[in-house]
Amino acid sequence: MGAVPHNVLLGQGANYSGGRRMNAGTNYVPYELYRNSARTQVWGQTIGTDTASGTGTTTYQVYGRVPSLAYPAGNYSDTVLVTVDY
Repeated sequence: MGAVPHNVLLGQGANYSGGRRMNAGTNYVPYELYRNSARTQVWGQTIGTDTASGTGTTTYQVYGRVPSLAYPAGNYSDTVLVTVDY
């Protein structure tokens, strides 16, 4: 069996509400995930539009950004589903 082409999709996150966001109790912090270090290519779930693709064994980097605003202190987290489509 040769190298298999695939697409990597990132879900919206468990706390999605009009955008990705992390939570700490009742507080939320918006964030976004990107496919490139310049943070211009959002990572999503539409193959051919906002997913990453490769063939065989491939390493992917995920880049994030949180808007620079004041947020209440806390341990913020989210759960994002990663899907490999081949």
